[in-house]
Amino acid sequence: MQKVNTVIGNLLLSYYSLNGLSQKSVLFLHGWRSESSLWEKAMIALAQNGYVVYALDLPGFGGSQYPEEAYGVSEYAEIVKKFILKFNLSKVVLVGHSFGGRISIKLAAQEPELISRIVLVDSAGFIDTSFKKKLKGTIAKILRPLFKIPGLKSLKPKIYSLMGAGDYLATPKLTGSYIKIVKEDLTPDMERISQPTLIFWGNEDTTTPINYAKRMNALIKNSQLEIVSGGHFSFLDKPQEFEKSLLKFLA
Repeated sequence: MQKVNTVIGNLLLSYYSLNGLSQKSVLFLHGWRSESSLWEKAMIALAQNGYVVYALDLPGFGGSQYPEEAYGVSEYAEIVKKFILKFNLSKVVLVGHSFGGRISIKLAAQEPELISRIVLVDSAGFIDTSFKKKLKGTIAKILRPLFKIPGLKSLKPKIYSLMGAGDYLATPKLTGSYIKIVKEDLTPDMERISQPTLIFWGNEDTTTPINYAKRMNALIKNSQLEIVSGGHFSFLDKPQEFEKSLLKFLA
């Protein structure tokens, strides 16, 4: 597959596309710290079955330009909406992994006439209010002044990584966006979704745990849940199962 560029909302964005014979379009959205190339096998499988397939590098990831301001979920969803409209895609199916799932939830709730179905793969969308998360935040506040001491600043990435803040540290240009995104609870959006929804999840996912999948399944009225053996990248851990489930859901 060859990646090409387009301009959406004054941003230069990269994407892949494969043309099929179907009128149904499928748009893949990757997760945080990821890019569209991870969808290659699934894209080829769908194109071989006649679907028109796209995979977009979201702003700030892959080959796409960084946004000039801090984007929240709504701003990312607006970019995806403009992408859909620019290419006159119809009956769009959104397939979103992790952060891409957040965008899929938001857009399906806000633009039901554009989105026919959604597939949420180990999706984010809830605020982590667990004791462990709160404890990490408290420790981070305590440690922050210490990093100003000469000689200790170099330890910051290692300490934060041990605390599970890898996503925050790995995308310094998107720090503002990351903070806005993780602070938004998409429960109200999930309750508004009416489109058929496939929830595909790895039973060993520790980033977005299995209880997230069950909560989404309860909140989204017309949804079905499929759990496979795998972690947060369940679509890569079990590619054949994912492609089979996707084709069955789209048929």
